[in-house]
Amino acid sequence: MPERIGEEAPHQRPIHRVIKGIEKVVSSISEIIKVKDELREYAIRKCRDIIRLSGYAITYIHTNNINKAMEILKVTEQIVKEVVNKLSNHPELLYSGFLANALSEFAEASIFIAIIQNMEIPTHQDLKIPPIPYLQGLGDVVGELRRKAIEYLGEWRIDKAEEILKVMDSIHVVLKSLDYPEALIPGIRHKADVAKRLTEDLRTMITDIKTRKRLIQELKEFRESISHK
Repeated sequence: MPERIGEEAPHQRPIHRVIKGIEKVVSSISEIIKVKDELREYAIRKCRDIIRLSGYAITYIHTNNINKAMEILKVTEQIVKEVVNKLSNHPELLYSGFLANALSEFAEASIFIAIIQNMEIPTHQDLKIPPIPYLQGLGDVVGELRRKAIEYLGEWRIDKAEEILKVMDSIHVVLKSLDYPEALIPGIRHKADVAKRLTEDLRTMITDIKTRKRLIQELKEFRESISHK
């Protein structure tokens, strides 16, 4: 029987259905990716806010404006909560590098202010962030602690600097104890090594300052003893 005009031959119909099927599948996947791309752009914008605000908070901590730092961290905490909740069903975004970097900055600022105030440091559950960015922030806080300790040394507050040294030492020890593959704790070994170097540098500085202070005191006492003769 002759085929009608415009009608496909029987042997062509399966190929036509295959092509249509491919187009349909890819189209549906494209819609899924489109949603994820929009979420990714949203998350990147929010991550910039988190990093910026966390940096401001750390600056205010160093200038002893704790109230302002806490105010900023409360705002940051709300942004973090919003982003994490929105990405909770998208693990490839929730555990992405750009979000981890932002969350580690938030963790660093939150841990730093707790240490400076002699408060119990928040856990990753308290901050509502994944554990790895938390550990990365814990490693990074060593640098800020060293900076604060140097400020104390400049004010001859050696006892405060020594307190910070103990905290830095403990952070290095706990990070070094995490004996897991790099794939599970990315960057943590490196941060532990950096923490060790910064801790030893500060220890040397404190020893030097204590020696100077002792020599100054001895010189002062010597001059006083001479003046009384």
